[in-house]
Amino acid sequence: MSADAYPGLPPSYRGPAVQHWTSERAAVIGDVHGRTALLDLLLPHLGGRDLFFLGDLCDRGPDSKGALQRVVDHGGRTVLGNHDLWLAGLAAGDGLDESVFWPSMGAGPTLISYGIDAYRPDPSRIPAAHRDLLLDAPVAARLSCAGQDWWLTHSGVPLTVPWPAAVDEVVPTLAQEASTDFIWHFEQPEQQLPVDVPVVMGHRPRREPIDLGHLVAIDTGAGRRGYDRLTALLLPERRFVTVPG
Repeated sequence: MSADAYPGLPPSYRGPAVQHWTSERAAVIGDVHGRTALLDLLLPHLGGRDLFFLGDLCDRGPDSKGALQRVVDHGGRTVLGNHDLWLAGLAAGDGLDESVFWPSMGAGPTLISYGIDAYRPDPSRIPAAHRDLLLDAPVAARLSCAGQDWWLTHSGVPLTVPWPAAVDEVVPTLAQEASTDFIWHFEQPEQQLPVDVPVVMGHRPRREPIDLGHLVAIDTGAGRRGYDRLTALLLPERRFVTVPG
């Protein structure tokens, strides 16, 4: 499908916007944000499970290149986060998005980790495996784990765009037709409404992960001053593991 079909995603995005994943024992990991050291602390607690990430692998922390390489080395899969978009576009040769220069993005350490000059960006410095990881990442993934289905999305399910009438069509429809809203929206976990199966999200940092029944939020602020913790949700047990910075 043409990248034009996915509003707000890099021109070279390959998709598809929704993927279906399966696992018997899974670890869903929150926003890493370049904190490879935290990821290295977390991995030994996960018992060799299949690894699934909620996006925002890069920015803020000092080693985004290392974080993406860990995902590749462990055969992990990820959905797209808003911080991943500019790196995916650069890796594909689409140029450097203006969001790199927003102070809130914290993209400087990512460029440094890859040895990239922001004013003469060379996409060849980004390994092909990192490029492919991001350009093939879905906006949302339906994870089937030991008989229970979950939606994995970076920021939950947006309320900023109209929902289709059928609740089981909400995530597949919005992930394709409202990709930007799906990745960027800022509703708090407590504001979000149930869909057909529970949602696991990152994006909105909390000091502790929260389980609301219909939604689980596991961004505990890796790479963010005053938080700097990384959390995994273990499935099918529905149990949290968190490591501090």
